[in-house]
Amino acid sequence: MKSFHTLHSPHLHSKLIWMFWILALIMLLIFMFPGRASGSEQVIYTFAGGNDGSGPNALIADKAGNLFGTTFDGGGSSGAGTVFELSPQKGGGWTETILYSFSNDQLQNGIGPKAGLVMDSFGDLFGTTWLGGPNGGGEVFELFPPTQPGEPWSFNIIYDFSAPNDGYSPEAPLTIDAAGNLYGTTSVGGTGQCIGGCGTVFMLTPPNRMLGGGWGETILFNFAGSATLGGGTLAGVILDVNGAVYGTTSSGSGGKFGTVFKLTPPAQSGKRWTHTVLYAFKGKNDGLAPASGIVFDASGNLYGTTQYGGSSTSCFGQSCGTVFELTPAPSGQWTHNILYTFAGGNDGGNPASNVLFNTKGNLYGTTLAGGGSGCSGTGCGTVFRLRPLGGTWKESVLHAFTDGSDGAGPGGLALGKGSQLYGVAGAGANNAGLVFTASP
Repeated sequence: MKSFHTLHSPHLHSKLIWMFWILALIMLLIFMFPGRASGSEQVIYTFAGGNDGSGPNALIADKAGNLFGTTFDGGGSSGAGTVFELSPQKGGGWTETILYSFSNDQLQNGIGPKAGLVMDSFGDLFGTTWLGGPNGGGEVFELFPPTQPGEPWSFNIIYDFSAPNDGYSPEAPLTIDAAGNLYGTTSVGGTGQCIGGCGTVFMLTPPNRMLGGGWGETILFNFAGSATLGGGTLAGVILDVNGAVYGTTSSGSGGKFGTVFKLTPPAQSGKRWTHTVLYAFKGKNDGLAPASGIVFDASGNLYGTTQYGGSSTSCFGQSCGTVFELTPAPSGQWTHNILYTFAGGNDGGNPASNVLFNTKGNLYGTTLAGGGSGCSGTGCGTVFRLRPLGGTWKESVLHAFTDGSDGAGPGGLALGKGSQLYGVAGAGANNAGLVFTASP
């Protein structure tokens, strides 16, 4: 047993004073710099790179709290990607179920999904593969849930890209409207002057339930560009209440450094959709090369990111990107406003995925770089929050990835049950990627 003298020695008293001042300094730093909040991430599933898949893409969540996604690779000895479900367990933890595995031995069913999924009101899942299918240019597929628990999901190809006029190699998630029509983009194909074509915006119409038949494709727009500068988009599209389609281009189609565009449906069936450039980026502080789609707020304003642009050049010697807002005016013009410019340090850099809103009006997103000194000194990416405060937006880093078991280079986020954030990242303990959750 320690003596009274030992417990109250001057040496121990001095150490306690130093500990007090160190703790006070830490609390002062937290108060002065409240934006950094790393450590909120929790890995809920780490892919092994075998039958369970490898290289996860963006997630979606259902009302019960289950998560659904795809992997680009894995799924077996000849695996070429998977569709998976993650279900929370009552006692804690998550269980993965493979709903479908793509195979290099069955190219006709597609290989290599690069995008996430969309779910209709019946619980059916829709997605795309980058390549494969009967014509080799990728496909759109549907998965039907089983009628009895434990039975397999049913897989069906609903459209096969034949290239070049209808596009090929889709890389972005689909969007679905109330009538069950699907909207999406292809990364190549179409009539543009890019090598292989600059890609398309397409709509798929479901078959008439009374008459039968297959899904029909309509090309809403062919992206423009050039063989030297490229053009088109890797992002998906969204819809407004009037059925107009909105998206971004990384270059071309009305803007050398990228655009935000609108496609307005024709007044008469069979006529062309009208393409309008809402904003053409100048390639400077206003942003450059948006790599992701956009989202609406409740007032009809649009929000998105540019992967490059802004005032900093700390991301691989390049500019670090922005978060922007587009506000409509009665005249039909849209006003561009920078909400945040990334510096490429602890705040992150090079956002390449969609932002999303929660019910409190905060914006959330990820960056591929920044957040620390890992990953060859550029940082391994972040999960960030932008919160409106007094007419400005305040950034907070919710997690900075370290390229350890927590992953690196995160993809897009999904808002799950209880407004919890879920996302995917590369690397991880098995170097096959992971799924994480982060507290908003």
